[in-house]
Amino acid sequence: MAVDVLNYISKDKLERMKYEDALLAEIDYQSDLDDVAREADEKARFEMAREMLLDGEPLNKIVKYTKLSAEEVEQLQKGK
Repeated sequence: MAVDVLNYISKDKLERMKYEDALLAEIDYQSDLDDVAREADEKARFEMAREMLLDGEPLNKIVKYTKLSAEEVEQLQKGK
């Protein structure tokens, strides 16, 4: 880490700006990946809840295993 800091401060202004731009781009990319993963996880939890509802599982069990709120599961149930 210290070497990275030394390399950074030894660069001229233009090189530091390029480095910062690249770093921000990497942070944005990672954030986008995290968003996609969260959306996929949420979609999977809702799909599991739908399947459990179709199998007649009780609300408390669906909430426990999907980590969805009771209100979210009830909304799914109304939308059947």
